[in-house]
Amino acid sequence: METIGQYYIIQKLQKLNDNLSFWLTDNYYGQNFEVLTIAKNPNYDKLIDRLILNEIKPLLNKDISGFQKIVETGFDTENQVYFIAYDNFGGQTLNEVYEYANILSLKEIAKGLDELKKDNRQTYIVSPKYISTNTNGTTKVRFIGLFELFKVESLLETEYLSPNVIEWLYDTKKSRPNFQDDIYSLVKTFERHIQDTYNSEQNVINEILNKSLCVNRTERFSKYHEFVELLEQIPIFTQRRTLNTNSQIVRVKTQPQHEQDIQDLINSMNENVWFLVENKLSDVKEQMTGQFSTNTWNGRFFIDYEGYIFIPFNGCRNGKNDKVIKNGNSFLSQFSFSQTSANYNCLSFFKNKFEEQNRLSELNKSKIQLVKLWQTLPDKEREYIEETAFKAKFKSRETTSNGSNIKFHLVEVSNKSWVRLKELKNESVILFIDDQKIGKILDFHPKENFITIKDAFCSIDEIAESGELIEDVRQETSQFKKQVEACKKFEKADVVNHKLCSIMATPETTAMPNNSYLKIWEYENFRYEVFNSNLQNDDTQREAVLEALNHKPLYLIQGPPGTGKTTVIVELIRQIIKKQKNVKILVTSQSNLAVDNVLEKLDEINQKENADLKFMRLASENTLEKENIRTTILPHTSENKLKNWVTETEQRAKKYFSEQFTTQQTNKSLIEFYDFYSLLDKENSWTEFNRRLKMSQNYLKQLFENAKDFKEVKKIFDKELGSEFLKLKNIQRDWFAFLGGVTVEDGKDRKKSMLNNGSTEIDFLTAMMLQTNIMGATCIHIASSKYSKVNFRFDYVIMDESSKASPAETLVPINMGQNIILIGDHKQLPPVVTREEAVKKNVKSELEDNGLDFEKAFGESLFEKLIKAFEADESKQNYIKMLDIQYRMPKQVGSLISKYFYDSKLKNPETSVISNYNKEKHHELTLKKDTSIIFFSTSQRENPNDNDNKFNRQNKCNVQAIKELLEKLNVLYSDNLAKPKPFTIGIIAGYRGQVDLLKSSINLSQYSNFVKLETDESGKQKKTNLIEINTIDKFQGAERDIIIYDIVRSSKGQSNIGFLDDYRRINVAFSRVKRLLVVVGDSEYLIKRATLNPNGKFTEFKLQQIGQDLQQQGLVFNQLHEIF
Repeated sequence: METIGQYYIIQKLQKLNDNLSFWLTDNYYGQNFEVLTIAKNPNYDKLIDRLILNEIKPLLNKDISGFQKIVETGFDTENQVYFIAYDNFGGQTLNEVYEYANILSLKEIAKGLDELKKDNRQTYIVSPKYISTNTNGTTKVRFIGLFELFKVESLLETEYLSPNVIEWLYDTKKSRPNFQDDIYSLVKTFERHIQDTYNSEQNVINEILNKSLCVNRTERFSKYHEFVELLEQIPIFTQRRTLNTNSQIVRVKTQPQHEQDIQDLINSMNENVWFLVENKLSDVKEQMTGQFSTNTWNGRFFIDYEGYIFIPFNGCRNGKNDKVIKNGNSFLSQFSFSQTSANYNCLSFFKNKFEEQNRLSELNKSKIQLVKLWQTLPDKEREYIEETAFKAKFKSRETTSNGSNIKFHLVEVSNKSWVRLKELKNESVILFIDDQKIGKILDFHPKENFITIKDAFCSIDEIAESGELIEDVRQETSQFKKQVEACKKFEKADVVNHKLCSIMATPETTAMPNNSYLKIWEYENFRYEVFNSNLQNDDTQREAVLEALNHKPLYLIQGPPGTGKTTVIVELIRQIIKKQKNVKILVTSQSNLAVDNVLEKLDEINQKENADLKFMRLASENTLEKENIRTTILPHTSENKLKNWVTETEQRAKKYFSEQFTTQQTNKSLIEFYDFYSLLDKENSWTEFNRRLKMSQNYLKQLFENAKDFKEVKKIFDKELGSEFLKLKNIQRDWFAFLGGVTVEDGKDRKKSMLNNGSTEIDFLTAMMLQTNIMGATCIHIASSKYSKVNFRFDYVIMDESSKASPAETLVPINMGQNIILIGDHKQLPPVVTREEAVKKNVKSELEDNGLDFEKAFGESLFEKLIKAFEADESKQNYIKMLDIQYRMPKQVGSLISKYFYDSKLKNPETSVISNYNKEKHHELTLKKDTSIIFFSTSQRENPNDNDNKFNRQNKCNVQAIKELLEKLNVLYSDNLAKPKPFTIGIIAGYRGQVDLLKSSINLSQYSNFVKLETDESGKQKKTNLIEINTIDKFQGAERDIIIYDIVRSSKGQSNIGFLDDYRRINVAFSRVKRLLVVVGDSEYLIKRATLNPNGKFTEFKLQQIGQDLQQQGLVFNQLHEIF
């Protein structure tokens, strides 16, 4: 081996074992580096990948006190080794030159461990064999982050490990190592030096040794700062820091009168100093400037153009400045400092820092501009809807002959408005005057200029004599208003977790907050902690759940088709609740279907496993009216939950009552008479009482015939039913009355029955929401004003199909969450960008950018923006996971989807995991070729071309081919309805015009084996078509046994394929299939004459490549008899 990646080997420094070696190398420019190589080994390749992703890459090029800096990591394919390159430090291992051990080195390493702990990192290899020291006493710990690998390779020096870590090595179910064990190893390494150099009877030395090396971990130091503060009290018997040519020494100057005074400050700088460079030059000399802080001093500094640091000592103050130290833009210096000697000109170093600060300032401006861009589109969408809504001024109104209808005489109305009015009548839209609901349109007459409103919601006296009738567009505009509001909140950081603002807006440059990185044994143990046993065999599903729980506050899961996104979400929810009983989780998506998919699974688990997963579905009245929520979820809507709770509470109360008073309950007539009596006004209702008594049965007449007043009546009731019974009966009556008012309006934002928590009143529905773990709602509806009193703040927001949502839509739920888990697939359909040219024009005008590329500016989801940035940044790659096994499609289709859309990373299930997968996914047809994919070509038919109408593209030839195919399938699947789960067919076309033509040309009812007849509870027969025709957009998230994809496009000559060049649309269409995929269209046109859009964003013609592939496989057929 002569090279490792880009590094040329000079010599082997250390052979750790047969798999790991440490080398001295140089690169093309002659710079020296030290490189660790790890031989590729199938037994622990996954471990290496995880360690590099979670432990090594996040530390690349970070200066950590006392640790050797990592500069690169990679894989050498020629030598089949992983490698990690480090700064060249030189020196020998501490076990070889232990005489170089010194207390300063111990302090430096302790500070480094403290820094790492603050970054939630712990458990390092700290022992003499893996610590390097040079002749001037500087020491560095090697192989940071590789503790788990060294454990597997049995390379740990056990004599320097704490007793509990040694136990854990043999039983990983024991307590895991933590920072207290790092302290143990560090002090154990330097124990001999401390004992040889210092009097162990000194209080400080004694406490450090005894407390650090205690056998019982709980008795060791509980915080690093306690340990570090004690170390600072140890006197230093050697020079604080040797100033020689091996270290970078920067000169420090001050005013001449303070040159003697500043030495103590410089000594403190040689311990630790943090610099915070400002993004503006000083006023007088235009020098780079900023603030600094040591552990004991703070003040201002200036960088002179001669390359030294000037510190005005008279402006310095005793004590450290925590604001400087904790500022995210400050840095801990690695320089040495001196008044007299220097070997390093720091001008260029601080110039880089200055430029970085200005870059960060520019990024903040970019963030503001980006948020403005995000909010402009929904704002202009809202304006457009309001401007184009129907409006008509009326000059008078009158009641019609039937008394309930109102006729409005209009001022001039445009022809366009009359056309719109006809649409509104057909859609049964309600017209308004201001905020007053008027009613639906009964009739209108353009010539006579009037509109008649049917069964008006108000009287004519409540309407002004003149005014304006308007179409109510609040439902349509509310979603856009919520998006704009979300953008404004995001810009002001008026969100639950303000750290998310920078990550979302500038993911390329924003560092992720500190996290505790997962260890290999945590991955291994989690296999047996999952609720759904299927996850035990799917590594990426299981890892996605575990990492999402730990890698906060933002985690991205890419879910290609059929990879089990819903399964992952459900497992996530259960694991979160297991860890945190009172957690608040929002399950959201831009579609109702995706939300219901998750909630339906939770409901199944509650029923099958008797689990107690408390969830509630929030939805608008409009959504419920349009039946956009699955019937199985309807009982779990907020309103139904409340009604059911009231009913169940009343039933429980009645049951309890009947069980407690079995004797009294037999006397039903007396109890009913008491119910009547209890409601009477006891001052004025004696006559009414006697009137009712006369109409009662003889038993009651005899019982009360001698009663002279209500006092005597009460005594009789007490005697016959018992005072305890009556007392509880009265309480029950009041309680039922209270429950009856739970849903009854009593003024604005108030119900008749309210709960009082001592300081405020809340309604029952709000109280129920506050007690519910899981809320399900679309990302727009969750911001509805009806929940204003709830003030939603979620511990977790889990958003499915986030790649389909625009950035503004995504921000609505994100603003409400502490931790965000986005699930989507940017290889499928992107956000829908407005098709209205007027909106586009207004957006460009608002942004003062006539050349704005709409697709580029608004066609990328926040999910896609984030995942691309995270993939490009090695320190963030452990915040993303692609689910890589598909369970929906036949293996042949799965392989095709993987090859063309997922760089062959998407896998089919192993036979060892699902042995009968091929049988489960078989279409059960006898084909002449064993295949799950068919290209049914129309090339040899008469006129296979489309109508070339870009506004209403249609292809009659393809429709005829599909009809023939359906007829054949209907015959071949004669027993379809007898199956436990009859097969379904989805017909997908990429053009709305073709979908309309297919729907009007194909009578689905004639394919009887795909029409399911069911009888409902009332005895009525309900017909369900098992064949559906729709666009690609409508099919995302759905699946069918058989998919027929209509290409539509075809022309005699060469032509542009149009938006079918968007491979994401093809991916969605093809990947809906569970058994058989049939592509219908002109194969010769697609393969030979179709061309890409020359100005489009796509450089590969994926659909054409697939056509060519199918042709090479002999899967293109011209006639049905060639197939069946």
